[in-house]
This record gives sequence, structure tokens and C-alpha cells, in this order.
Amino acid sequence: MSRPTDLSSLRMPAASDVGFKPVPEGLVASVHVVRAGEILVPTSRLMARPPIDGPASIPLPVFAFVITHPSGRRVVFDLGLKADISLYSPDILEFVASTMPSTPPRADVAHLLVDAGMDLASVEAVVFSHAHFDHTGTIALFPPSTSLIHGPGGLSCLPGYPENPNASPITVDIAPTDRSVRELGASDKWVHVGAFRGVDYFGDGSFHILDAPGHMRGHLTALVRTSTAPDTFLLLGGDAAHMRGLYSCPCSMTVGIFDGGCMHADLAVAYDTMAKVARMEQEDNICVVLSHDKEWAEVLGAGWQVADISDWKAKGYKDKVADAEQAARYWI
Repeated sequence: MSRPTDLSSLRMPAASDVGFKPVPEGLVASVHVVRAGEILVPTSRLMARPPIDGPASIPLPVFAFVITHPSGRRVVFDLGLKADISLYSPDILEFVASTMPSTPPRADVAHLLVDAGMDLASVEAVVFSHAHFDHTGTIALFPPSTSLIHGPGGLSCLPGYPENPNASPITVDIAPTDRSVRELGASDKWVHVGAFRGVDYFGDGSFHILDAPGHMRGHLTALVRTSTAPDTFLLLGGDAAHMRGLYSCPCSMTVGIFDGGCMHADLAVAYDTMAKVARMEQEDNICVVLSHDKEWAEVLGAGWQVADISDWKAKGYKDKVADAEQAARYWI
């Protein structure tokens, strides 16, 4: 299908047009969210029509997630920002200085997990939603037994820095030689999971890694079953959208276009993925949390570093987040 070349003419498809298949039955896993820094994003990069009287930039949280299987096995989804911003590549340091000021977490995600009482030896894999700097953190702090998983085509950004002095990602952050690194692809068993296709990581329906292209090649989201009888799920949305309004209110809010580009590598495909996210959240038992979800940050409040959000349904977090997003629609 041909796509319009004018990015500003693109719109998110209707969520009601997205196919949906029930999520296969399975076990339950727990989900902890980790506060892994903050980025200050120019409003014009987030939305096509920034409010005239609004701020020039919007602070967004940076989240990482820990999925714990009943057996004690763990997977970490994203690693957030490095605690030491100076360790990024020259390209990223220039970007942070000129465009997106970033506040690092108190410590790298690995150290925050240890502080929360988690044994890093139990983390068998880190899954990157994608290879942007605010998601890749410092995997070197995990033991060599921790593998690294990318989405289809996720390693196409290699060679990184310093092999390519102009590259944004650092090679040892996204393709370290001291551990297993794999890219999901045709050899993996993909199944229908709601509106997406995914890989059942543990093989028991508790945690699916979902193919969610558009933002960057290899971009992933993930679905975690947080309860049974009834089934409930958390959809870890990565950067499928940087603000909830982009998929929950597409009639009036579209992605910002700047210098002929936007925040997504392929905006048409990114809008398709946003429509899938919107379709998933139409289900009462599925709750979305984005990697830069300012409404979730507001609902969880201040003073935390690692928080268990597995009981989102009982605590009414979905409604609270929706209320916070509705209250913020003065942005649009």
C-alpha cells in the first residue's frame, strides 16, 4: 500500500478497525516500574499543534520495568538513562545539550534493583524496546548470564560509537560481547496476542514480547498477565507514543513534525502501532503504561524509585491515569 509522502497528512487509523484476538491463557507475572530519569522534550516535537500559551518543553519521566515470573526468573524491559550522562556518545551529548536536556536517575537501573532487594543474578534477560539512549542504560552492570534481546531489525543501527564516531548508540550498550545478544525474527514462534503479534517468552502466557514497529526499527512493546480469574494485563508501550493523547485523542492531537521529520522513523507505521495500542486499551482488563507516561508518573506520585504496579486493577490505576490524561487535554 502506498503511503503519503507529506507527513502532516498522516493520521492514526481508527482503533475500531484494528483486528483483535483473545490473549492465550497462561500464568501470572508481577510488574515493577523503575523511575529511571527524566527528559525535557520540546513541545513541538510531541504534538503538531502546540498550545500558543503552553510551555516550550514538557518534562517526561523515563521508565524501566521488571517482570518477575512465579519461578523467580526475571526479565527487565528497558534500562532507562545512564546515571552518568557524560558516558554517552558525542552525538547524544550534543543532542542532550541542544535539544533534550536529561536528568539522570539517582543510580543506574541495575543498582536501583539491588537497592530494592532484587538479585541481579535472577535477571536472565534484558529486552530493549529499542536502541535510543534513554532506554539502553548500562547493561554492563548486569552479570554475563543476563542476555540481551532486540526486536526484528533492532541491531541495524550498528556499527555504533566509537567504531562509527558519528553514531548515537554505543556499541557495548546494544551489542556487548560478554553476553548473549539476539534479535527476534523469522526463526521465532510468533502468535496473535490481542492486536499484536508476539513471542511468548516464558512459554506459559505470562509475558509476551510484542512486535511494534514504526518508532524505530526493531521497536517492541510487551504484555504481562497480572492476574487470572479474571485475566488482567499491563501493556508496556515503550515509545509507541510519547504521550497518551496521541493515541487516545487522535481527532485533535497528532505527532509533531519538525525539519521535515518527526519523533518516529516511519510515522505511517508508527500510527498503525498507536492504533493497536488504542485497541488494546479499549479492553477493560488491559492497561497501558508508556515508557514516558507522565500521567502514570502523576498517579504514582513522588519519592519512589521502584514500585509494584501488578495490582493496577484493584487500585483503580487505569481510571486514575485516564482522569489525569483527560485533565491534561488543555494541551490540545
